[in-house]
Amino acid sequence: MKLLPIILAVLLPLVVALRAQAQETSDAFCDRCLAGMGKSWSPKDFAAFLPSPNEPVKPMCDEISKYMGPLKKVERKQKLKETDSITLTGLMHTCSYVADLDCAKGKATAKIAMAMHDGRWIVTFIDVDSPLMHPPEVMAVENSAKQYVKSILPSLLEWRSERLIELSTENLRKDISPGMITTNAMMFSFKQTLGKPKTYEDAHIVGQGFHGKDHVMDVEIPVVFANGPANVELELVGSTNGWQINEFHINKRF
Repeated sequence: MKLLPIILAVLLPLVVALRAQAQETSDAFCDRCLAGMGKSWSPKDFAAFLPSPNEPVKPMCDEISKYMGPLKKVERKQKLKETDSITLTGLMHTCSYVADLDCAKGKATAKIAMAMHDGRWIVTFIDVDSPLMHPPEVMAVENSAKQYVKSILPSLLEWRSERLIELSTENLRKDISPGMITTNAMMFSFKQTLGKPKTYEDAHIVGQGFHGKDHVMDVEIPVVFANGPANVELELVGSTNGWQINEFHINKRF
């Protein structure tokens, strides 16, 4: 135990020094990342900054490129959060930023998160958004998904396996069926834990993209149940047959 103060006295200044060094590096990396990705917003531009060049970023890249055009300059950049911790493998350091971008076709906002991995920074999350990326045709698809959720939510939250299956894609139906004990147990657990829904908020679109020709929409609906609030999370797939549920999750809020 006498060694502990000595170890801490040696280790903590090292952590502080590493953190200061990482802080400078994170700023430089963020600048380099935005400049590199913004050249043409192509998957090739993204590959140098992601943990794997095979990340499925093409739909996002195509959307940013289509509506925003190449990055002209970063007008403002602000660090949102920075954390570090000592683990068995060393110092784990993460940072996140928000930046205002001036692109060829207009203004956008970028949110980017990064982590130190094997001695170098990698991007763990990036989102670029702008009013220009929500033209009437895109808003029409989003509104269609929201209306679908509004129409099916009351019956879905009756917690009947049969109803979930009626609304599901073929992919989800492979994992669930009315006769499956796990499916029935899941719906029964939701019913016992949450009870009946009391109020719904409007659905929020939290992500979207494409799977082949089908539109994929991630939707979150805050609901107040008899036993407390929870978020209903759906992945919807839209095709010529309309919208269907491809994933279904409930996250209880405490």
